[in-house]
Amino acid sequence: MSSVNLESKELKIMVAIILLLIISGSIFIFKKSESSKGRVSNRNEKRYDAGQLHYVDESIILYEQKKSFKSHFNSALGLALDDANNLYICGNDGIRSFNKQFEFEEHFYYSESIRCIAISKKGQIIAASESTLIYFDNKGKVIKKLSKKEWGLLNSIVITKDFMFLADRMHRKIWKCNHDGEIIKSFGSIEEDKINGLIIPGIHMDMALSSKGLLYVSNPGRHHVNSYTLDGNLVSVFGRPSFKHEGFCGCCNPVSIAIMNNGSLMTCEKGISRVKSLDLKGKLLGVVAAPIDFKNNKHAYTIDLLQGKNNLVYLLESGTNQVYIYQKINGKSK
Repeated sequence: MSSVNLESKELKIMVAIILLLIISGSIFIFKKSESSKGRVSNRNEKRYDAGQLHYVDESIILYEQKKSFKSHFNSALGLALDDANNLYICGNDGIRSFNKQFEFEEHFYYSESIRCIAISKKGQIIAASESTLIYFDNKGKVIKKLSKKEWGLLNSIVITKDFMFLADRMHRKIWKCNHDGEIIKSFGSIEEDKINGLIIPGIHMDMALSSKGLLYVSNPGRHHVNSYTLDGNLVSVFGRPSFKHEGFCGCCNPVSIAIMNNGSLMTCEKGISRVKSLDLKGKLLGVVAAPIDFKNNKHAYTIDLLQGKNNLVYLLESGTNQVYIYQKINGKSK
């Protein structure tokens, strides 16, 4: 057989294969298009054509956004609720209060930025500005100020019947004090615990108190959440670095934490911004807010969060300085 005939035969075979591939591809694209007709897009879909890192399956999303409103801060930093579900937000120029209908009521002006707040059972507002505690009455009048040379940058406050706990992100430890600010002890530092001690590379360090009297503390440098007794003894550690929902993604997460009304833990992450519900052993229960919920500001994430007695979840977002209200989706049981 001549080389010319051989080349001609090979060319015919190659052309046939190419035509077969084109026809097969066209059939596949047509079927794909037909199968997608009428399909309802979910809350995540717009964000995920470039990859799956942000994707959250609808089946594990437990909450939906109900409302949002402005905090009226240039830099909002923290949230607190009183027993009547009135909301207090702190930030660059003091504290603002909002009623149960989320309407702005009062501005308690303060000359320095207030990083975090807590409401005592007596209705006092206890706030922190760098290393100083400021006590306000419920009308916004400053009652007293406290400062200790041992305190660094105070980032979170938890108040119990007998004690007050202060998260110090500069010294990377928890201060246990009485209600007058006298220091009883400190705990959680890496000097005391090389394996599980607190590593706080950034500006975020948060605490939450469970109904069983355990203090949960974010440990973002390790991608952990630690729990302690009120005497400062380590009880548990959970969490791991992972882009999957079961872990904490990126650098320095979780940013903030809160105990939910069913006793579970709520956590939020920056980078791939998401808010999750975990049991107190770290098992994923579901997602409160998916990354798509932060699409209006790609640099925004939840810097503080809590759940009210009304079972609504309040998220304070960076960048936009907005508060987002979430409620449980009907039929979602976790």
